[in-house]
Amino acid sequence: YANSLKYKLISPFDLPAKLLNPNVQVVDVRPDTLLNGQTNDEFLNLFGKVKGAKHLPITDLPAMLKQLDKNKEVLLIDL
Repeated sequence: YANSLKYKLISPFDLPAKLLNPNVQVVDVRPDTLLNGQTNDEFLNLFGKVKGAKHLPITDLPAMLKQLDKNKEVLLIDL
């Protein structure tokens, strides 16, 4: 995907390789209720979890940046 943003979007086809790459840290930024399937929206409860992903809700992310490894690429996931 081409854009003028300071971050890069990846295609769904690139995701499996990123998930297997040890130099990539995966961060699930969904709220706790979505991650744990506790919403009133049955469809949103179906997505489950990404194995090995660190959960840092997007609202907490700025305060939690120190938990991320600066030497690794960060892959944010918001299913």
